[in-house]
Amino acid sequence: MYTTIYIGTLYPIELGDTFLGSGLTTWIYIILLYSFIASVLPVWMLLQPRDHINAHELFIGMGLMYLGLLILRPEVVARSELAPRGGSDDLSILVRDNSMWGDIRISQSRVIRNYCQATG
Repeated sequence: MYTTIYIGTLYPIELGDTFLGSGLTTWIYIILLYSFIASVLPVWMLLQPRDHINAHELFIGMGLMYLGLLILRPEVVARSELAPRGGSDDLSILVRDNSMWGDIRISQSRVIRNYCQATG
């Protein structure tokens, strides 16, 4: 699909004057004809091929995005809410308590210890 778009920019389709009128008028009639056909077809018949193409386009786009991240390696600057505090097993997690309107800090080791005790 991307190749055909690129080829289309190199070799655009110019209709010129036809029996319907100018090139613009011809394209308008082509789009109206497509709209009519699309309006009388069952939805599944029209959407299934389009969704199939969109799925391929999504995977290609995601692949190109990850490839770009691997090649460019942009520097990500963000405030860390999961920064180590103290020892290697004491990773604080920020938890928002809406009833108190404050920050409650829970250490990771305490969360893991409580989970292990609860599950046996």
